[in-house]
Amino acid sequence: MKGFGFHQPAIIIGTLASTLNYPDYFPIIYRDRSHEVLEHMRLGLIHAGIGRELARLPRGNQQAALQTILKYRFCSRECARLVRLLLARPRWNWQSLLGLPLEILSEREPDCPWRRRLTPMARLLTDKLMSVQERFSSLTDQCNKDTLCELTKEEWALICSMIKTVEEALHAFKDLIEDIRMRAE
Repeated sequence: MKGFGFHQPAIIIGTLASTLNYPDYFPIIYRDRSHEVLEHMRLGLIHAGIGRELARLPRGNQQAALQTILKYRFCSRECARLVRLLLARPRWNWQSLLGLPLEILSEREPDCPWRRRLTPMARLLTDKLMSVQERFSSLTDQCNKDTLCELTKEEWALICSMIKTVEEALHAFKDLIEDIRMRAE
């Protein structure tokens, strides 16, 4: 087994990874991992469990998922959840999840000190507002300029009136919150 280098694809069968000397052997089937993932594993920034999860994704998407994992400091369980969510969605919808993975981060929220201090109503409002923000973010990511240019005048009129309705509802809600907040002070 001596002689396997880092850059030579090798499958080490029947050997415990913990008994191998890391510089001499890379005890991972790494042909399905991108260079960035391998480099982060080599540097010890991520462990093999996260690398294994990332290998389930297409190589071209592993770097974006890795950046999300590093940015939000995902543990193995959260990494596995991210990969499951990505594989369950169409690829055109991956960017919104990788940009702001609220579905995973919201599971962390109950442990946050500021969230425990919230009343049930404030918690409900923050959850709903985060959900609205996530939907708008995913909608923005889904809109392709070329596709939008193909809309007819009637379709544009309908879309613009719906956007105006959403804006009016948002402003009405904001005014209500501001009014109540000012009375409370």
